Amino acid sequence: MTGRLTEEAFLRDFAGDLPAAKAKLLYAVQEPFNKALLTGKTTQAAWRKKPGFYAVSTEDRTINPDLQRFMAKRMGAKTIELKASHLSLISHPDDVAQLRRPAQPSESRNEFNLKQLAPMSRARRSACHGAMLSMRLRRVRLR
Repeated sequence: MTGRLTEEAFLRDFAGDLPAAKAKLLYAVQEPFNKALLTGKTTQAAWRKKPGFYAVSTEDRTINPDLQRFMAKRMGAKTIELKASHLSLISHPDDVAQLRRPAQPSESRNEFNLKQLAPMSRARRSACHGAMLSMRLRRVRLR
């Protein structure tokens, strides 16, 4: 079973802090939501063995910020809070990128290198949703 947000819900609840033109473009290229994502089973949660990072979106109307805080705490994630909608990865890419950056380069041998990301566009720097949406946006521009 799949579903799609209405334009009104997408603009208000999902992309509420994005400029209207960008939010409307993202609405136009959204993929239907696969409800099986909510019922799928994981055999081994990566957050149990790998460091976790979480950006709580305090203005999120899609996932309650208190639930986000609970999930972040449960996974032992390094957490920041952003005054943002569900798409904080797009509206605050620099803040999200800083989340993964160690305070001191000696903290981690696998340091997240922001200099490698610098030549990329803002949308591509934002992980997860941003990367997928960015690819979809490029397809739309090519048409």
